[in-house]
Amino acid sequence: MKLLIVFSLVVSLCVSVYGQNAWTAEKSESSIQTYSRLKKGKTYYETRAVFTVKASVNRVVQLITAVDDFKTWLPHTIDSKIISRVNDSVFFGYTVSEAPWPMSDRDTYFKVTVQRVDQQYVITLLGKRNDYPLQSNKVRVKGFHAQWRITELKNGEVEIDYTASFDPDGGAPNWIIKNRLIDVRIETARELMKKLEAEKKR
Repeated sequence: MKLLIVFSLVVSLCVSVYGQNAWTAEKSESSIQTYSRLKKGKTYYETRAVFTVKASVNRVVQLITAVDDFKTWLPHTIDSKIISRVNDSVFFGYTVSEAPWPMSDRDTYFKVTVQRVDQQYVITLLGKRNDYPLQSNKVRVKGFHAQWRITELKNGEVEIDYTASFDPDGGAPNWIIKNRLIDVRIETARELMKKLEAEKKR
């Protein structure tokens, strides 16, 4: 009987912990569905967009790893470049994101890792805040982490599962920041689809 009680308590605790870190569905638009959850071990949110595009897996991977071109489609990005390469699967990038006046623009230095996992490509961007010189009139983003999971579907479609988070370092209330980031995830998905669609019409 005691063993049964202990087992029940352990199961309840596991369910509770899992539930606390489960994704919550947020806004949806066309084929784009967004989600949010508190980042594990942190006090801020990570947000996610899942959507499908008509394109080849290789083209999507190429687009998402072309850091130099981020400024042509990634919302609010005014500068982007590759800083250095280890090889084709590991390299370092830098972006500058426009911030509303009177705030200073935000910049991010990050490591990009490209992996093939079963039928998916997984592209991870991990912030390396202290590994690149601070730039004048820029605020370096803390705790940046993003991941793109790219899966080939039938009928020439690709599913993209995009998750991103960073430490907002105070300022506006968490729920306001979360809602703004949800909108940015939708903007990102929309701009990526628009770019791929424009390429098909050339």
